[in-house]
Amino acid sequence: YGTIGSFTTKTTSNATRNKNVKLAAAAINGTVLQPGEEFSFNKTVGQRTEAKGYGAAGAYNNGEVVQEIGGGVCQVASTLYYCTLQAELEVVERTEHRFSPWYIPWGLDATVYWGSLDYRFRNNTNYPIRIDAEVVGGNVIVKFVGTETRNYTVKLDYTVTSTDEWELKEIEMTPEEAAAKGYSDGQTIVTPYSGEKVKSYKYKYDKNGNELSCEFIDNSSYARRDKQVVKIIYPTEPSTEPSEPTEPSTEPTTAPTEP
Repeated sequence: YGTIGSFTTKTTSNATRNKNVKLAAAAINGTVLQPGEEFSFNKTVGQRTEAKGYGAAGAYNNGEVVQEIGGGVCQVASTLYYCTLQAELEVVERTEHRFSPWYIPWGLDATVYWGSLDYRFRNNTNYPIRIDAEVVGGNVIVKFVGTETRNYTVKLDYTVTSTDEWELKEIEMTPEEAAAKGYSDGQTIVTPYSGEKVKSYKYKYDKNGNELSCEFIDNSSYARRDKQVVKIIYPTEPSTEPSEPTEPSTEPTTAPTEP
């Protein structure tokens, strides 16, 4: 046996999210796929519930970042996807994130959502494959262990084909509205993402580093999200100063006509 695919991604400082990631990695660790067998993230990890120890952490839902049980497990799915491509296994189901990911190269991520989105791949080799997955020192480490039959190396990369830059949006509110929500003037309440269209590629190199081929993998499209900043609007007080009297006009209102 040898490593036929491996990748490491960094986690965050959010303890709950890190716990979710660790639980998902532990559920996958040691999984063995026989030749022709399919892997399903959702079937292997199961539903992310509080009873299993998962907590609420940031997740994307309908274009918004919300606190959901199991938030963060997509990082494990994305790390798996990268390894799948590196090992040149057959991808069965993969969906990119709503917004561009920060922990993995663009176009090489995979999102999952219980009941609707799964990440699946098939062991299309002639040998069994074992998945090793763990979280160590703030890193998600995934390895595919199997029988290496290739005499070349694989590298993954991407190109950005278009960018839709985010814009600054000021959200006006009264001091009372801001206080009720705990906001201060100038506070960022929605962090921005530029919209990106990305193409991912797989490159093959011989033992001397010469490029053998370049293969298109997939298109990924990430949405734009504008930055929202609080702008507190203070009501204008009506003037209490008496207005100056206007002098009567001595000019005729209409021009005299020629005789």
